Amino acid sequence: MVTIATAENTIAAEEPPETAPPTDAQMVQRNQKYRLPGDQVYKATQHMPDAQRSAIRWLHHHGVDNNLDLEELGAMIKQPGGKPYSRDSVYQLLTGRREAGIEKMVQAIERLKKLIESRRVVNKLGFIETSLTRKIFSVCEAALTYQKIVQIFGDSQIGKTEALEEYARQNNHGQTIYVRVPEGGGLNYFMASLADRLGFSSQQKIPELRARAIASFDSRMLLIVDEIHNIFSTGTNLTHFRVPEFIREIYDRTKCGVVISGTNVFEAKLAKAAGKKLFDQFQRRSLCKLQLPNIPTDDDLDTFAAAHGLPPATGEAFEAQTTIITHDGLGVWLTYLRAGSHMATKKNNKFTWEWVLKARDTILALGEMKGAK
Repeated sequence: MVTIATAENTIAAEEPPETAPPTDAQMVQRNQKYRLPGDQVYKATQHMPDAQRSAIRWLHHHGVDNNLDLEELGAMIKQPGGKPYSRDSVYQLLTGRREAGIEKMVQAIERLKKLIESRRVVNKLGFIETSLTRKIFSVCEAALTYQKIVQIFGDSQIGKTEALEEYARQNNHGQTIYVRVPEGGGLNYFMASLADRLGFSSQQKIPELRARAIASFDSRMLLIVDEIHNIFSTGTNLTHFRVPEFIREIYDRTKCGVVISGTNVFEAKLAKAAGKKLFDQFQRRSLCKLQLPNIPTDDDLDTFAAAHGLPPATGEAFEAQTTIITHDGLGVWLTYLRAGSHMATKKNNKFTWEWVLKARDTILALGEMKGAK
């Protein structure tokens, strides 16, 4: 559980000195090596040309996501002769203090980014593009382009989260920020999660936390807030809407694009909420709402099968697919596909629908064994 500190000086320890990069001891917090404040990076880069701003913010989030210190980042963005950049050079770049050689460092960042993207494709992280993901990508693009709020709702286990995470991965770390509303749904926990994602400490007073979060966005960015339905998991009618109100404040102050996404539980709970009028201001700022289908289309299911080297399901496999998709959701069905593929590979056999059915029976048997204990 993340708590919000109340000490007056909690922020002072992480502010870097004016002329030298912070020591590792100053930057390490909660076992993280990279703790350069995100709002400081955003402020330092906000007036840079697009290419420079995007690359530097990408490097910042690469450090956050992979827990890399400044020296490690410098070793990854090598100089033209192959020599790594020093931690001081990286610090100066990220905080806007570097004047000479910025373009060469940006080119090095672009080379690193291209290498990482190529490795991600080779390693096949498992994302499969479907008509549903294309719709989700389209509304995300609309929110960013038109600087508006869009809403995405649908049943759980339909593929919303995976698509939103993939969109954020594909669209420059520094441009798109993805964060989930934690279980419990309170504003404090949400703000702590957002602070962690932006790369600065959540251990500070609420007013400071709010100001730093808002300062980390501008009109060229997109904020994606997933699992919005969690605002109803605890609290009262008066506290349920504090998270949407804070998201609206970020939007009003910065004019960044915003995407909120959740299950259909959100709208069902909203209809019965005594304080639902508090959400009206948010609704009025929304460009559109994408309501996703309850289950994937047959074409999308065929796409998943083809990605695993299988033809469209027929016979017993089609019946199993229909039953599992209807009652358990897409996530469970994809687990059976992966498990079947793994079983076939271990036996050095060609992957067929028979292996998917074997995987299903094996997993269901495990469930029966667990229940029999």
